Amino acid sequence: MDVNSSLLILKIAKIMAIFLCLGFILSYGARQNWLMDLFSHFVIQYFVFGLILAIIFAIFQSWTLALMCLIVASISVYNLEPRFKQQASSQNAHTITIAQYNQFHATKNHDAMIEWLKNNAANFDIVTIQEITPEVVKSLQSLNDIYPYQFPESPTKHADVYIISKHKIIAGEIIDTSSPGLPSKTGFHARIEIAGLTDPLSFYTIHTKSPMSKKRFKQRNQELSHMANLIESDSSKAIIFTGDWNISPYSPHFKSMLIKSKLSHRYNGLWPPTTWPSIFLAHFLKIPIDHILASDKLHLKNYSTIGAMRSDHHPIIAEFAFDKKLGSKE
Repeated sequence: MDVNSSLLILKIAKIMAIFLCLGFILSYGARQNWLMDLFSHFVIQYFVFGLILAIIFAIFQSWTLALMCLIVASISVYNLEPRFKQQASSQNAHTITIAQYNQFHATKNHDAMIEWLKNNAANFDIVTIQEITPEVVKSLQSLNDIYPYQFPESPTKHADVYIISKHKIIAGEIIDTSSPGLPSKTGFHARIEIAGLTDPLSFYTIHTKSPMSKKRFKQRNQELSHMANLIESDSSKAIIFTGDWNISPYSPHFKSMLIKSKLSHRYNGLWPPTTWPSIFLAHFLKIPIDHILASDKLHLKNYSTIGAMRSDHHPIIAEFAFDKKLGSKE
């Protein structure tokens, strides 16, 4: 490598390091400011690029810069909080598989999604789909022979989530998460009969606002907080909460929701499956903003993503096992 090429590489690395460290520092103001909260979602990128840049600077013997990037990478890998596979406590446990997918409102052709749902008829128990339109609902209703239970009846601007289930939905509730002066999106709660559960599964889902302004930031946090409060007061042992929440696990607002709801955020590996934006091929360039959480009595077996099917989001699929006679809290 000639001198000019080496200097160019070093110059690019220094520019990248400036942006890396600036984003990393700004992320620590996530609780107070909507813009800083956006920077909190890139912990995976801080780790990967911090490590790469540290190696590059070490090769060029720029030890101060190498140490600085290594510190960013080290703190970031600590913040990733790796969570590994949790095995079911019984070999004869029942299983339930949940799929979560934001199908993207501008998608006109839904054939790929419908084919995916048909091909997985034997695998999926419950599926939540976001950014639905009347056309999407019509397509999903064509699957009544596979998923005979669907809720709600029709989408609205603030209620763009749809639940399809192979198991009977015995009750469905539309949840208004708004507060005075701050209209917010609608959440859903369904009680679903599952073979092996003595009491119905308590199933929650919401598609929150994208926090691209101060107001939308407050709305998203309010939506998650409202749902967490409901889940906290739910006496069921078997609870699942899904959705595109426009937030990564690394935001303090996600962590507050997790503490309040007492649900578990589990996955296989160093970081959860990344879901957005699907245009990037490498997983470490995306962020995990679609989620499936569950109560502790539901044991994670598998958690994965698949191809995006014309959407800007990847679907996520979680399989849980639970012991026989799992029921409500005494």
